[in-house]
Amino acid sequence: MESKYTRISFIFIVIFIISMIYTTLQLFSLQDELILGVSTLSTDDISELSSVLNSIYITVALSLIIGLIAILLNFKTDQETIGHQLSFSNNNSKEKSAEKLSATADEEQSNLDMSSIHQAIKSNSDKKDKHAAVLTAICNKVEAGQGAIYMVKDSKEERSIQLYTSFAFHIAENEALSFAFGEGLIGQVAVEGNTLNIDDVPENYINIVSGLGSASPRHLLITPLLKNKKVIGIVELASFTAFNKKEEAWIEEGLNLLVNAPAKKTAAESATKKNKTENE
Repeated sequence: MESKYTRISFIFIVIFIISMIYTTLQLFSLQDELILGVSTLSTDDISELSSVLNSIYITVALSLIIGLIAILLNFKTDQETIGHQLSFSNNNSKEKSAEKLSATADEEQSNLDMSSIHQAIKSNSDKKDKHAAVLTAICNKVEAGQGAIYMVKDSKEERSIQLYTSFAFHIAENEALSFAFGEGLIGQVAVEGNTLNIDDVPENYINIVSGLGSASPRHLLITPLLKNKKVIGIVELASFTAFNKKEEAWIEEGLNLLVNAPAKKTAAESATKKNKTENE
C-alpha cells in the first residue's frame, strides 16, 4: 500500500512541475501577446504593464523554486527514512542471528556436560571397567562409531602402546594390538603428546562394522592420556562426522577426570585396612 501511494505522489509532483513550467512560459509570453493583440496601448501603458508583469514573473519563479526545493527535501527525507528502516531491519536480523547462534552454542554446551563422565567413573571400581565406561560415555556423547584406549607399557627393550579397552572395536580374542613409540599415528601422538584431529582419514584405514554392513569413517581423533604431563595412554575415536573444537576440549577434560579420579578400594583392601586399624 505504501508503494502505491508513493507512485501516486510522484505522478502528482511531475504534473505540478510541468504545470508550473508551462505557467511561467505563458506569463513570459503574455506581454508580447498583449502588445500584439491590443493596438491602442501607448508606450506608457506598455511600460506600466511590464512593471506589473515583472512582479508576477518574480512571484511565479520564486514559487517554482520553493516548490522544487520542497520536493527535493521531501524526496531526501523519504530516502533517509527508507535507509533507517533498512538499517534497523538489518540490525534486527543480525541481533536475531546472534541470539540464535548464542542459543545454539548454549544448547551445545549444556549437552556437553560432565555428568555422564562422572557417573561412569563413580559406578565402576575396577580400573579397566572404569576406562571402558568412560570410553563408552564419550563415544555415545560425540556419536563416535568406534573408540579405543591404549596404555603405555615400558619394558627393557622398548616402550610400546597396547590396546587396553575398546568400544565397537572388533579384534580377535587371541590377537594383541600394540604400537611402538613413533609407529603410526598412535605412536606419533605418544611421542609428541599432542592431539591429532584428522578430517580426511585414508580409505580402509579403519572400519566400523554394524548390522548394516561395513564402512570407513573419515574423521579421526587421537588424544593422549596425560598424568603429571606424562603420556600414560592414548585414546582413539573414529566417526563419520567431524569432531569440533568444543567436543575436542570436552573429550580432553573428560579424560583428565578419568586419569585423576581417585582409585576405589576393593572390599578386601577395605577389610585389611580395618583389621590393621583394630589391631593397632
